[in-house]
Amino acid sequence: MTDDEKKRSAGEELNGISKRRVLDTLSEDGPLTQEDVVYFQKEAIFRQMKKYKKECKLLSMELTNYKTRFMANQKKISVLDGWYKQIIDDLNNKVSSSNESPTTALNQKLLVRLPEDDGDELLELLQKRRDALLEFLSRYDIGNNGSNSTTTSATANIDSDDLNAKVQDLNYQLMEIKSENDTLVRSKNLLEENLRNFQDEIYLLTKESERANSKTLKRISEINNDDDKELSHDSDRINGKDATSQQVKIESSTPDLKKENTDDLVNKEELEKLTVEFEELKALNQDLTRKLNEELSLSAKLKKDSMEASLKLQNLTEVDLHNCIPFQNALKSKDILKEELDDYKLKDKQLFARISDLETERSKFRNSVEELLKKEYEELRKNLKKSEQDLVRIRTARDDLISKNTILKSAQPNQELIEEFKSLIDVQKKKIENLESGVTVKEFSEVDQNADRESLLKQNAALLNELKELENAFKNVHDISVKKLGQYADSDSVISKLTVEKNKADQKYFSAMRVKDSLSQENKALKSTLNKQSELIGTLKEVEKNYLLKCETLESNLKDLKYLENNLSNENRELKKSLRELSNSYELLKRNNEKLVATSTSSLSKQELELNLRKQKESELVKLQSRYKSIETLLDKYKSANANKFMLEEEEKNIEIFRKIAKCPVCSKNWKNTAIKVCGHVFCNECAHERLAARLRRCPSCNKQFSVNDLLTIHL
Repeated sequence: MTDDEKKRSAGEELNGISKRRVLDTLSEDGPLTQEDVVYFQKEAIFRQMKKYKKECKLLSMELTNYKTRFMANQKKISVLDGWYKQIIDDLNNKVSSSNESPTTALNQKLLVRLPEDDGDELLELLQKRRDALLEFLSRYDIGNNGSNSTTTSATANIDSDDLNAKVQDLNYQLMEIKSENDTLVRSKNLLEENLRNFQDEIYLLTKESERANSKTLKRISEINNDDDKELSHDSDRINGKDATSQQVKIESSTPDLKKENTDDLVNKEELEKLTVEFEELKALNQDLTRKLNEELSLSAKLKKDSMEASLKLQNLTEVDLHNCIPFQNALKSKDILKEELDDYKLKDKQLFARISDLETERSKFRNSVEELLKKEYEELRKNLKKSEQDLVRIRTARDDLISKNTILKSAQPNQELIEEFKSLIDVQKKKIENLESGVTVKEFSEVDQNADRESLLKQNAALLNELKELENAFKNVHDISVKKLGQYADSDSVISKLTVEKNKADQKYFSAMRVKDSLSQENKALKSTLNKQSELIGTLKEVEKNYLLKCETLESNLKDLKYLENNLSNENRELKKSLRELSNSYELLKRNNEKLVATSTSSLSKQELELNLRKQKESELVKLQSRYKSIETLLDKYKSANANKFMLEEEEKNIEIFRKIAKCPVCSKNWKNTAIKVCGHVFCNECAHERLAARLRRCPSCNKQFSVNDLLTIHL
């Protein structure tokens, strides 16, 4: 069974008891009896129990509110712990695998999902925190498989001045936040104090309203009203000259006192009582006005002090700041941050020295690779020149052989022509010989010889002349033919020589053209090879540049990632440290707050009790003093007037009855102000605590056991 069910069942039992039977009843007529006083005491106890019940209800509501807040904060802390753990694990994984996988978009599954069994406010708040954290991480490309060179290069340019400025800004913001927190804490304390004051006022008002609704108090107020009427009639009678002879009719509130009482003694007794009560009320009124003026002056002084304190909080000096513990803690944290910044600078210098060593090693490696490439290039060039020379030598030998072959081929048809000419000459010689051998001498007769001798001689001479001419012509023709043949032979030889030369020239031309073609081809090949080599060199240079750029980017990325890792680890460490400090400070503040609240509530309750007791005692003292004075005057009056003993005895009896009703039955000197919840009997506070201190934990009237928790302060 829970506390609420117990309280509900207890309330139902109380309601059931009140419905089933009435514990006590108030007498309707006559003066108040001992049972009426007990009834009034029980009413006061019930009113106090109702007050305690309301306070318990408010405390239970506050406890449930604090429990819900505590559960919500626990869930927030668990979610934030999961977030930071995932970020650290993701950073460790991504730094180790940054050189292996390409970059992708931000991983939206980076942070754990939010719980779905809470209210909308918690979900909205954590969702805002999650979105802001994801946006911050997306700037540095955290949560991806790769690293962004632009952001890392931008973060690498942060120098110590920026860090110092940021640290100063953070310290300034921390001081502002702490000052605001202090002001808010003070305002919260003031509001809580005002709230407690309002609650106390509400309790007092409810108590007054319940007291106003009490039957016994109504009876007493009616009696007091009747007494006031009687007092007014008596004062009129006193102001008159015949005070002793005039009779006053007094109407009481009870049915038994409605008859007219004309006895002078009773009227005097009532008048004396009313005068005593009037003096008591007058003294009480003066005391209350004095206390009211004191309270007003105290409240004005407190308001002035609060205004001065608020102005002082708004305009704090350096001495106040130095005396402030959060400011000293902030200065200590600033010194710690400076030391960490110096460590970071030293690590930065070490990293720069290491990078310079790596660059020198890279330049040495690059020079060695370039020297090896140059050596191989020179060897290839020499081999190419040697092969080109061998190719030219082979081609010249080939051209010589080709020219000789053509000369031989051109000389072969001239030889055949000469052979033909020789055969033609032989044929002509043979023909001439045949012609010479075929010449016949014609035989003439003597007659004919004589007759034709002259003609023959003439013919012979003519023939001889023709023959000579023929011979000359033949010689000329032969000479001419020989000349022509010689010329032909010469021209043929010249032609053959020219053809040979021409062939040689052609061969040389062709060889030159071939050489030219080969040279052009070689030139083209060399150009193509040179172009290819230049392209290869360009590609190699580009590859080298890309490689160097990649190396530089990787080094910068590695540097930035190391820097980011260090920063994030330091930030995480600082956040954990600050979270630990905040949690410790929160716990300390919570404990201190609880202690202060407990002490303040206890001190306030004690002060209120003491103030109430003091006020009550002072009012009672004023009443008693005024009553004592009035009684003394009455006694003097009685003594001077020689009042009869019966009136004195009656007055003493009334006083004794009043003492028995109002004073403690144990000590008979203190007023009743403490009731026992177990039995309802009322005693003074001193006697009750003395009995508890002496371990006599039983009621003196009914012998029932009781403890400290059973004591209840009441006001009769």
